[in-house]
Amino acid sequence: MAADAVAALLGIDPATVKVEVQPVLDVDVAQRLAEARKERRHADELASAAAEKLRRVARALAEDGLPERDIGSILGVSHQRAHQLLTDRRAS
Repeated sequence: MAADAVAALLGIDPATVKVEVQPVLDVDVAQRLAEARKERRHADELASAAAEKLRRVARALAEDGLPERDIGSILGVSHQRAHQLLTDRRAS
């Protein structure tokens, strides 16, 4: 709608008008947002590290001969998730 309004005021084709909306945040809100994003990145890194450790533990349990259902029970995940951990090739 903004592009149409600008085009109408200038007498130009609306397809040639580009409207870009950039929110202006209060300094305090911007700071809290930056902190939240930083914490989210950190949480993602921790989750990735934890998943890697779970994959390694699952593989160690499988090497000891435990079935996927038991591995899932020990890890606190479903046997389907245990299977995923065992077949995920991100870790060696």
